[in-house]
Amino acid sequence: MWEHFKTNLPYRIISLLLAISLWAWVTTAQNPIKEALYEVPLESRDLSADLMVADKPSTVKVRVQARDSVLAEVTSRDYQAYVDLSGAHVGTNTVPVEVTTPAGVELVNTSPSQVPIVIDQITQIQMPVRSALVGSAATGFAVLDPTVSPSEVLIAGPKSILDRISDVVVDVALQGHRESYLERVPIKILDEEGNPLQDWLKLQPDTVEVFVPVIRELPSKRLVIKPVFEGDLPANQTLKQVVVDPEMVQLFGRWELLGEQDYLYTEPIDLSQWEGTGVIEVELAVPEGTYLGVPGRVKVIIETE
Repeated sequence: MWEHFKTNLPYRIISLLLAISLWAWVTTAQNPIKEALYEVPLESRDLSADLMVADKPSTVKVRVQARDSVLAEVTSRDYQAYVDLSGAHVGTNTVPVEVTTPAGVELVNTSPSQVPIVIDQITQIQMPVRSALVGSAATGFAVLDPTVSPSEVLIAGPKSILDRISDVVVDVALQGHRESYLERVPIKILDEEGNPLQDWLKLQPDTVEVFVPVIRELPSKRLVIKPVFEGDLPANQTLKQVVVDPEMVQLFGRWELLGEQDYLYTEPIDLSQWEGTGVIEVELAVPEGTYLGVPGRVKVIIETE
């Protein structure tokens, strides 16, 4: 019997190999290996707490291969593309892209395989919030100076972005209001050209409460604003030019009160420490019994020589 088995052994081995080959061929034919291309969001990991990503690509392209049945079960959400920023420094860093794939999927390549990541130092500043009126109150009603609470916000982010901030503002929609109202509105951070910057910044808080006084319209009078100064300029300084922005405001009140006003004056501005050219924001001295329209404060540009 052993002799018979040895005589047939080569045939048995050949048959087994043929069976395996046939099985492999059938498997491959029915479930072939294919390639697929995915666009995957690019994450950043392990960045030092005092640093922040100022600029990076948002996605990368990932090419993979796997059995057709495996690819049919996965989507781009099953892949993770990231950069390890544990050794990053302030400035531009060229970092390799790492990719994790689902089980049964082999990574072919990543495009790009390396990406530039701009890192900036995290700093924070405190800035006042300005209200901007949109629309108008109902006919016969006037809007007084809105009150913003809190009046300042803390803004944290890359120093290069913070340096571009020109305005922190909330839009106040009037929509024909007939009475005073309070609303919570989101804050907008804008550069000099009015472009939003908050994508790279964190605000605390990110909304403020705005109280908008709406009163029945009274007689009004447009008055030129005159700045009031106190103290003397330093000995080596002389006053060259003063500009008020805006130059005039609308004052509301009874006719007998308005008739007494030829100008509207600012609160006193101390000149004793003033040097060179600068801008100061100052409140207006509103006479008792009268009301101001917007704004309730003005900017005074003072130039000395």
